[in-house]
Amino acid sequence: MGGDIAVRGSRYLTDKSQWRSCPLQNEPGSCMSNLVKFENVGMRYGVGPEVLRDINLTLEPASFHFLTGPSGAGKTSLLKLLYLAERPSRGLINLFGKDIVSLPRKALPTLRRRIGVVFQDFRLLDHLTALENVALPLRIAGAKEHQVSEHVKELLSWVGLEDRIDAKPPTLSGGEKQRVAIARAVIGRPDLLLADEPTGNVDPEMSERLMHLFVELNKLGTTTIIATHDIALLDRIKANVIRIEKGRLITKPPSALAGSQGVEVVGSSIEMDAPPTISGSGAIAAVRTDND
Repeated sequence: MGGDIAVRGSRYLTDKSQWRSCPLQNEPGSCMSNLVKFENVGMRYGVGPEVLRDINLTLEPASFHFLTGPSGAGKTSLLKLLYLAERPSRGLINLFGKDIVSLPRKALPTLRRRIGVVFQDFRLLDHLTALENVALPLRIAGAKEHQVSEHVKELLSWVGLEDRIDAKPPTLSGGEKQRVAIARAVIGRPDLLLADEPTGNVDPEMSERLMHLFVELNKLGTTTIIATHDIALLDRIKANVIRIEKGRLITKPPSALAGSQGVEVVGSSIEMDAPPTISGSGAIAAVRTDND
Protein backbone atom coordinates (compact mmCIF):
# COMPACT_ATOMS: atom_id res chain seq x y z
CA MET A 1 0.00 0.00 0.00
CA GLY A 2 1.89 3.04 -1.24
CA GLY A 3 1.39 6.75 -0.71
CA ASP A 4 1.19 8.81 2.40
CA ILE A 5 0.40 7.32 5.77
CA ALA A 6 -3.38 7.24 6.16
CA VAL A 7 -4.47 9.21 9.19
CA ARG A 8 -7.84 8.27 10.64
CA GLY A 9 -9.88 9.09 13.67
CA SER A 10 -9.05 12.53 15.05
CA ARG A 11 -10.78 15.73 14.00
CA TYR A 12 -8.07 17.72 15.79
CA LEU A 13 -5.43 16.63 13.28
CA THR A 14 -7.21 18.58 10.55
CA ASP A 15 -8.84 21.32 12.65
CA LYS A 16 -6.02 23.83 12.92
CA SER A 17 -8.26 26.20 14.90
CA GLN A 18 -7.37 24.05 17.91
CA TRP A 19 -3.75 25.17 17.69
CA ARG A 20 -1.78 28.32 18.26
CA SER A 21 -0.98 30.20 15.06
CA CYS A 22 2.38 30.99 16.62
CA PRO A 23 3.75 28.11 18.71
CA LEU A 24 5.30 30.58 21.15
CA GLN A 25 2.53 33.14 21.36
CA ASN A 26 2.50 33.19 25.16
CA GLU A 27 6.03 34.59 25.26
CA PRO A 28 6.70 38.33 24.77
CA GLY A 29 8.02 38.89 21.28
CA SER A 30 7.87 35.16 20.61
CA CYS A 31 6.54 35.22 17.04
CA MET A 32 10.02 35.98 15.79
CA SER A 33 11.08 34.65 12.39
CA ASN A 34 13.84 32.54 13.97
CA LEU A 35 13.37 30.09 16.83
CA VAL A 36 17.09 29.26 16.95
CA LYS A 37 20.03 31.27 15.67
CA PHE A 38 23.73 30.37 15.93
CA GLU A 39 26.32 32.96 14.91
CA ASN A 40 29.99 31.93 14.55
CA VAL A 41 29.61 29.40 17.34
CA GLY A 42 32.58 27.38 18.54
CA MET A 43 32.64 24.79 21.31
CA ARG A 44 35.38 22.93 23.15
CA TYR A 45 35.48 20.72 26.23
CA GLY A 46 37.95 22.08 28.76
CA VAL A 47 41.25 22.99 27.12
CA GLY A 48 40.86 20.49 24.28
CA PRO A 49 40.45 21.31 20.60
CA GLU A 50 37.21 22.76 19.28
CA VAL A 51 34.60 20.11 18.53
CA LEU A 52 32.37 22.65 16.78
CA ARG A 53 33.80 25.42 14.60
CA ASP A 54 32.20 28.54 13.14
CA ILE A 55 28.63 27.22 13.21
CA ASN A 56 26.09 29.55 11.62
CA LEU A 57 22.59 28.11 11.71
CA THR A 58 19.05 29.46 11.67
CA LEU A 59 15.95 27.40 12.43
CA GLU A 60 12.49 28.83 11.89
CA PRO A 61 9.45 28.01 14.04
CA ALA A 62 7.56 24.85 13.00
CA SER A 63 10.41 23.64 10.74
CA PHE A 64 11.60 20.02 10.46
CA HIS A 65 15.26 19.04 10.10
CA PHE A 66 17.43 15.95 9.99
CA LEU A 67 20.91 16.21 11.54
CA THR A 68 23.46 13.91 9.89
CA GLY A 69 27.17 13.30 9.74
CA PRO A 70 29.76 10.63 10.58
CA SER A 71 30.35 9.46 14.14
CA GLY A 72 32.40 11.99 16.08
CA ALA A 73 31.50 14.84 13.72
CA GLY A 74 29.90 16.98 16.43
CA LYS A 75 26.19 16.10 16.22
CA THR A 76 25.85 15.32 19.92
CA SER A 77 27.70 18.50 20.86
CA LEU A 78 25.36 20.55 18.70
CA LEU A 79 22.35 18.91 20.38
CA LYS A 80 23.84 19.68 23.81
CA LEU A 81 24.00 23.36 22.90
CA LEU A 82 20.41 23.23 21.71
CA TYR A 83 19.04 21.65 24.89
CA LEU A 84 21.17 23.93 27.07
CA ALA A 85 23.38 21.26 28.61
CA GLU A 86 26.47 23.17 27.44
CA ARG A 87 27.34 26.74 26.52
CA PRO A 88 29.48 27.73 23.55
CA SER A 89 33.14 28.62 23.94
CA ARG A 90 32.60 31.51 21.55
CA GLY A 91 29.93 32.99 19.33
CA LEU A 92 26.28 33.82 19.94
CA ILE A 93 23.23 31.60 20.41
CA ASN A 94 19.71 32.97 20.45
CA LEU A 95 16.97 30.56 21.55
CA PHE A 96 13.30 31.55 21.97
CA GLY A 97 14.40 35.17 21.64
CA LYS A 98 16.89 34.86 24.51
CA ASP A 99 20.67 35.37 24.39
CA ILE A 100 21.81 32.03 25.82
CA VAL A 101 25.43 33.08 26.30
CA SER A 102 24.58 35.87 28.75
CA LEU A 103 21.46 34.31 30.29
CA PRO A 104 21.72 33.64 34.06
CA ARG A 105 21.79 29.96 34.98
CA LYS A 106 18.65 30.35 37.09
CA ALA A 107 16.72 31.21 33.91
CA LEU A 108 17.69 27.99 32.09
CA PRO A 109 15.18 25.57 33.69
CA THR A 110 12.23 27.62 32.39
CA LEU A 111 13.60 27.44 28.84
CA ARG A 112 14.42 23.74 29.15
CA ARG A 113 10.78 22.99 29.91
CA ARG A 114 9.97 24.17 26.39
CA ILE A 115 12.36 21.60 24.90
CA GLY A 116 11.65 17.89 24.49
CA VAL A 117 14.71 15.63 24.22
CA VAL A 118 15.00 11.98 23.19
CA PHE A 119 18.41 10.88 24.42
CA GLN A 120 20.26 8.05 22.70
CA ASP A 121 20.87 6.47 26.12
CA PHE A 122 17.23 7.12 27.15
CA ARG A 123 18.01 8.65 30.61
CA LEU A 124 14.93 7.18 32.26
CA LEU A 125 14.62 7.11 36.05
CA ASP A 126 14.98 3.47 37.09
CA HIS A 127 12.92 3.80 40.26
CA LEU A 128 9.88 5.08 38.33
CA THR A 129 7.48 3.09 36.15
CA ALA A 130 7.08 3.77 32.43
CA LEU A 131 3.92 5.75 33.20
CA GLU A 132 5.65 7.79 35.89
CA ASN A 133 8.63 8.57 33.64
CA VAL A 134 6.40 9.84 30.85
CA ALA A 135 4.21 11.77 33.31
CA LEU A 136 7.11 13.82 34.72
CA PRO A 137 6.86 16.80 32.30
CA LEU A 138 3.12 17.15 32.92
CA ARG A 139 3.46 16.85 36.70
CA ILE A 140 6.28 19.40 36.77
CA ALA A 141 4.04 21.74 34.76
CA GLY A 142 1.21 21.31 37.25
CA ALA A 143 -1.26 19.24 35.27
CA LYS A 144 -4.15 17.66 37.16
CA GLU A 145 -3.55 14.05 38.09
CA HIS A 146 -6.57 12.63 36.28
CA GLN A 147 -5.40 14.35 33.09
CA VAL A 148 -1.88 13.02 33.54
CA SER A 149 -3.06 9.42 33.92
CA GLU A 150 -5.43 9.57 30.95
CA HIS A 151 -3.04 11.24 28.55
CA VAL A 152 0.03 9.21 29.45
CA LYS A 153 -1.79 5.89 29.21
CA GLU A 154 -3.17 6.85 25.80
CA LEU A 155 0.23 7.82 24.43
CA LEU A 156 1.96 4.72 25.81
CA SER A 157 -0.79 2.58 24.25
CA TRP A 158 -0.24 4.24 20.88
CA VAL A 159 3.48 3.39 20.95
CA GLY A 160 2.66 -0.23 21.81
CA LEU A 161 3.37 -0.21 25.54
CA GLU A 162 -0.12 -0.54 26.99
CA ASP A 163 0.94 -3.74 28.77
CA ARG A 164 4.15 -2.20 30.16
CA ILE A 165 2.93 0.99 31.82
CA ASP A 166 3.76 -0.32 35.30
CA ALA A 167 7.14 -1.75 34.31
CA LYS A 168 10.34 -0.05 35.47
CA PRO A 169 13.22 0.65 33.07
CA PRO A 170 15.51 -2.21 34.25
CA THR A 171 12.85 -4.68 33.09
CA LEU A 172 12.31 -3.05 29.69
CA SER A 173 14.08 -3.94 26.44
CA GLY A 174 16.09 -1.34 24.55
CA GLY A 175 13.26 -0.74 22.10
CA GLU A 176 10.74 -0.36 24.92
CA LYS A 177 12.97 2.12 26.73
CA GLN A 178 13.29 4.10 23.53
CA ARG A 179 9.53 4.34 23.13
CA VAL A 180 9.13 5.47 26.75
CA ALA A 181 11.80 8.14 26.17
CA ILE A 182 10.02 9.36 23.02
CA ALA A 183 6.66 9.49 24.79
CA ARG A 184 8.22 11.52 27.62
CA ALA A 185 9.75 13.97 25.14
CA VAL A 186 6.53 14.69 23.25
CA ILE A 187 3.87 14.49 26.00
CA GLY A 188 4.17 18.20 26.83
CA ARG A 189 4.03 19.34 23.21
CA PRO A 190 7.39 21.16 23.33
CA ASP A 191 8.23 24.17 21.19
CA LEU A 192 11.49 22.45 20.22
CA LEU A 193 11.95 18.66 19.92
CA LEU A 194 15.43 17.12 19.70
CA ALA A 195 15.74 13.39 19.04
CA ASP A 196 19.07 11.53 18.91
CA GLU A 197 18.69 8.34 16.81
CA PRO A 198 15.08 7.88 18.00
CA THR A 199 14.35 4.84 15.82
CA GLY A 200 17.63 2.98 16.29
CA ASN A 201 16.27 0.19 18.52
CA VAL A 202 12.83 -0.48 17.06
CA ASP A 203 11.52 -2.56 14.15
CA PRO A 204 10.66 -0.91 10.79
CA GLU A 205 6.92 -0.72 11.44
CA MET A 206 7.34 0.91 14.85
CA SER A 207 9.99 3.21 13.36
CA GLU A 208 7.45 4.42 10.82
CA ARG A 209 4.83 4.81 13.53
CA LEU A 210 7.15 6.94 15.67
CA MET A 211 8.21 9.08 12.73
CA HIS A 212 4.54 9.64 11.99
CA LEU A 213 4.16 10.99 15.52
CA PHE A 214 7.10 13.38 15.01
CA VAL A 215 5.70 14.61 11.68
CA GLU A 216 2.24 15.24 13.13
CA LEU A 217 3.72 17.09 16.10
CA ASN A 218 5.73 19.23 13.68
CA LYS A 219 2.62 20.06 11.65
CA LEU A 220 1.11 21.43 14.84
CA GLY A 221 3.95 23.87 15.45
CA THR A 222 6.89 22.06 17.05
CA THR A 223 10.31 22.71 15.53
CA THR A 224 11.84 19.24 15.17
CA ILE A 225 15.46 18.09 14.80
CA ILE A 226 16.21 14.39 14.40
CA ALA A 227 19.82 13.15 14.46
CA THR A 228 20.16 10.00 12.39
CA HIS A 229 22.48 7.83 10.31
CA ASP A 230 19.51 6.21 8.55
CA ILE A 231 19.77 7.19 4.88
CA ALA A 232 16.50 5.39 4.09
CA LEU A 233 14.74 7.62 6.60
CA LEU A 234 16.02 10.72 4.81
CA ASP A 235 14.79 9.29 1.51
CA ARG A 236 11.33 8.53 2.88
CA ILE A 237 10.73 11.78 4.77
CA LYS A 238 11.66 14.77 2.69
CA ALA A 239 12.82 17.55 4.98
CA ASN A 240 15.70 19.95 5.52
CA VAL A 241 19.06 18.30 6.20
CA ILE A 242 21.81 19.73 8.41
CA ARG A 243 25.13 17.93 7.88
CA ILE A 244 28.20 18.21 10.10
CA GLU A 245 31.68 16.93 9.34
CA LYS A 246 34.72 17.48 11.57
CA GLY A 247 32.86 20.04 13.62
CA ARG A 248 31.82 22.17 10.69
CA LEU A 249 28.45 22.73 9.07
CA ILE A 250 29.23 21.74 5.51
CA THR A 251 25.72 21.61 4.07
CA LYS A 252 23.48 24.44 5.07
CA PRO A 253 19.79 23.54 5.20
CA PRO A 254 17.51 25.15 2.63
CA SER A 255 15.11 27.77 3.90
CA ALA A 256 12.91 26.04 6.46
CA LEU A 257 9.25 25.85 5.54
CA ALA A 258 6.63 25.92 8.27
CA GLY A 259 4.41 23.02 9.19
CA SER A 260 3.26 20.40 6.73
CA GLN A 261 4.75 22.25 3.75
CA GLY A 262 8.22 21.56 5.10
CA VAL A 263 7.84 17.80 5.50
CA GLU A 264 6.71 15.23 2.95
CA VAL A 265 6.26 11.55 3.81
CA VAL A 266 6.71 9.28 0.81
CA GLY A 267 6.51 5.55 0.25
CA SER A 268 4.69 4.61 3.45
CA SER A 269 3.73 0.93 3.43
CA ILE A 270 1.35 0.84 6.39
CA GLU A 271 -2.00 2.32 7.32
CA MET A 272 -2.33 3.39 10.93
CA ASP A 273 -4.64 5.16 13.29
CA ALA A 274 -3.91 8.76 14.09
CA PRO A 275 -1.39 9.38 16.86
CA PRO A 276 -2.72 10.89 20.06
CA THR A 277 -3.21 14.57 19.37
CA ILE A 278 -1.23 16.82 21.66
CA SER A 279 -3.24 19.98 22.21
CA GLY A 280 -3.40 22.92 24.55
CA SER A 281 -0.86 25.63 25.21
CA GLY A 282 2.12 26.32 27.39
CA ALA A 283 3.93 23.48 29.08
CA ILE A 284 0.79 21.45 29.83
CA ALA A 285 -0.49 19.32 26.96
CA ALA A 286 -3.80 17.60 26.49
CA VAL A 287 -3.23 14.37 24.60
CA ARG A 288 -6.34 12.99 23.05
CA THR A 289 -7.60 10.78 20.24
CA ASP A 290 -11.14 10.56 18.88
CA ASN A 291 -11.40 7.05 17.47
CA ASP A 292 -13.77 5.96 14.74
